[in-house]
Amino acid sequence: MNDFWQAVSPRMTRNCRTRMQCLEWYITPTVARQWYAVRSGLSAACHHHTYDLPPTCAEVRAWHQDVTGLLRVLPRAMRQGIVGGMTHV
Repeated sequence: MNDFWQAVSPRMTRNCRTRMQCLEWYITPTVARQWYAVRSGLSAACHHHTYDLPPTCAEVRAWHQDVTGLLRVLPRAMRQGIVGGMTHV
């Protein structure tokens, strides 16, 4: 993800929340929403409280699949030069 943002906009490598909000401009909205959902789930799992249940094995596997899929989409978006329906210069 950092490599993607470094290529697209080096200033976007600092704030994860901002990157999540702007991702829809650079890849399809469906994939952007999927990434946001996965990022939210992983963040909640890493910052859980004692009263929270840990994630299930199925949840972790699903997050892994989703992240793997997204990592495949990002390089294609950069190689094509099409970003959010606009030509990336």
